[in-house]
Amino acid sequence: MTIKAEEVFNPKDFESIKLCIVFENITTRTVVKENDKCELLELGDKKLVLSVPKKSCNKKHSVLIKISKEDKKISKEKNIELFDTTGKIIECEELEDSLRITVECLQFEEHRWNQLFNLFLSRQDEITNFFKAVRGY
Repeated sequence: MTIKAEEVFNPKDFESIKLCIVFENITTRTVVKENDKCELLELGDKKLVLSVPKKSCNKKHSVLIKISKEDKKISKEKNIELFDTTGKIIECEELEDSLRITVECLQFEEHRWNQLFNLFLSRQDEITNFFKAVRGY
């Protein structure tokens, strides 16, 4: 008996959360708006780890970050604003074709931080539950 994948799971369950990130370096007055140039890698204790284009910033620079979520159900043109913060770059690591930076969030609304954090926490819970179901325990 052959089991088809679409009978077991929904491929849409594996779609990642699509974020749009605007990264502005306040120190140098440069802006990176292109969604594929900035990526949120990790969330920490009031810290964000991002991948950004080379030469867009450096350690100790002040930055403004705006994060929104793409939601095609609501609007194809407009994103849902999730979080914005001013911060300071505390770590900067040069990679092959980008920078991996850690930003300490300094000024932000606490409930917006919790909203962003809970979005990723709930997504992680969904993934964990899926693997538990696949393993059968």
